[in-house]
Amino acid sequence: MHADSESSGVSPYAGPGTGTQTATFAELGAACPTLLQGSDGMPVALCTSILGRNPVVYLLDPSTGTPLASLSLPAGNLFAGVYAYMDQENRVVLFNAEGDLLRIAHQYSDGQWTLSVDSSTPTAAAIDAQCAAASARVCGGVVGIAPDWDGRVWFATADGVAGYVEPASGAVAAIALGAGEQVANSISTAPEGTAIATPMRSTSSSQRDAVRRCSGATPMNADPLASPASSVTAPARRRSSSGPRTGLGI
Repeated sequence: MHADSESSGVSPYAGPGTGTQTATFAELGAACPTLLQGSDGMPVALCTSILGRNPVVYLLDPSTGTPLASLSLPAGNLFAGVYAYMDQENRVVLFNAEGDLLRIAHQYSDGQWTLSVDSSTPTAAAIDAQCAAASARVCGGVVGIAPDWDGRVWFATADGVAGYVEPASGAVAAIALGAGEQVANSISTAPEGTAIATPMRSTSSSQRDAVRRCSGATPMNADPLASPASSVTAPARRRSSSGPRTGLGI
């Protein structure tokens, strides 16, 4: 449970308690590692279809867990079907296999729930321009996504490109993390900056979990990618936060 953009694993919300609980199961034909719930109380699941191996977004009935609507996305790498968060308008924010930053909304009209892409921002060209690896399009695919405290949407790709999208303008900024660096899991943001864990190929086994700081705390009109990058050899300290909240993930 990441709970927030700092990956603190701490939530301010109460759990089910210690008493007897009733569990209800709904078969979706998919693996669903990410569950999100917005201010309207409607659960949304980001799943990977067992049959097609592609991401599927499900809107679920909050009482029964049965699907009310679904939206299939193109197949890509594993994490395209894992990491997402919900924004202040109850939209699921994620990257698809083509490198498009999507915001997926749910609506109720004429007695029926639907899911639809509310906005799409292409990032593939900016990512591939920084990619040193001879990988597939979008530099191995986006494997991490997180909002920061200034409204930007940060991302990292499997083959070592990181950057952010400015939601208001759609502008995309990206940098290469370094020769041979790869990203194998999601990323974290805090008021001080964005942290990306990379299994460094050139370091000893005791130093493999290095955390590269991509930015410092900067105002919106500054370029956080211009800040000098540094790395440490221990995971960032985990703490609870009142900042941007994400959903459940692995």
